[in-house]
Amino acid sequence: MLLTLFFIVTFIACGENNSSSNRHIKNRENINNFLSYNNKELLSLVNKIRSQARVCYKDKGLIGPSSPLKWNSFLTFSAYEHSRDMALSNIFTHDGSGTVYDITGALYGKKSRFSERIHRHLEIPSIPTGENIAVGMYDIEEVMNAWLASPKHCINIMSEEFTDIGMAIVTEEESFYGIYWTQDFAKID
Repeated sequence: MLLTLFFIVTFIACGENNSSSNRHIKNRENINNFLSYNNKELLSLVNKIRSQARVCYKDKGLIGPSSPLKWNSFLTFSAYEHSRDMALSNIFTHDGSGTVYDITGALYGKKSRFSERIHRHLEIPSIPTGENIAVGMYDIEEVMNAWLASPKHCINIMSEEFTDIGMAIVTEEESFYGIYWTQDFAKID
């Protein structure tokens, strides 16, 4: 069964999976308990994080506080396309699978890249974009903590370069990780 929740949050790099396979299987039984977030709650969490200065790279000093992001439905569609592709293709990468589930890739005749998916959904070429992905984690705070612990992900979250965010979670019980998160960011003037 495919369960889909949408939400927007802004990130560039991919998330890391810190969970064991046994934890994945155990949590699949309780997945609906973890996926009760709505877009407003997700955006609020990201903007709360952005409102405080933090160190993403030890030698780079403080970043932020950063301006709040806006939820963007087109970025959410882009994030959903990729989360669904990863779930149904059993992959964990920023590149699309190159299968029929990689819709943007199918249109371009090759595996899609995150910037291509974002630009296609926004219909705006040549703007700054970013993406964070994660798998196997069933709680938004767990995912956010993993992203914030990773310098590249943290910078994506905190970057003043981005103004808009979109996010999607897709679950697929038959897949290896069970749950797939994508956050897409862009600068839209």
